[in-house]
Amino acid sequence: MPRECCSRCHRPVQVCLCKYITCSKSPMNLVVLQHPSEQKKAIGTAKLLGLCIKNCSRIVGECFSNHKTFEEILQQPCVVLFPNDSAITLHEFQHDYLQGTDIQSWNLIVIDGTWKKAKKIWYLNPQLHTLPSIVLSQSEPSTYRIRKVPNDAYLSTVEAAVMALRGLANDQTILESPLVAFKAMIDQQIQIMGNETYQNNYQK
Repeated sequence: MPRECCSRCHRPVQVCLCKYITCSKSPMNLVVLQHPSEQKKAIGTAKLLGLCIKNCSRIVGECFSNHKTFEEILQQPCVVLFPNDSAITLHEFQHDYLQGTDIQSWNLIVIDGTWKKAKKIWYLNPQLHTLPSIVLSQSEPSTYRIRKVPNDAYLSTVEAAVMALRGLANDQTILESPLVAFKAMIDQQIQIMGNETYQNNYQK
């Protein structure tokens, strides 16, 4: 028998995250390009952005060249969060692009997937290459404690998006709910797997 799930957060009712979620508007529209393999992951973080940010849209796929909604978004001012040779810092983007413009008219595009899959989306969509790209100057390690990555510089989608939006808006107090819900989700998963399993598999 399938487990009963919450109709809002779509998690089993025993680990519902709704009490941690407050929906608010982001200073910049957020567009998440999600690799199909991420869509049904139990601990995927992009869904938290959609639950917590009113002006967040999620588009699932690999190639978006004929995607009507995405093509419409590209008619508006857009910036993509992705490390590449032409990427600039948040501060440089603010100076070069946001001066004299309304930040609310911009779209921040974030790619959701493993690093390998995110790169595939990047290369399959050359229209992204025409946009200004930004890269984070990370100061804090990821709190994604149940994921194996080469180093702490690898952030989850929810962490990267919130960090970028906070930096672009010059306000480190906004969009707290996605991170609170994210921490609660990780704590729940550690409790479910048990501390011994967590220590053996995820602690250095």
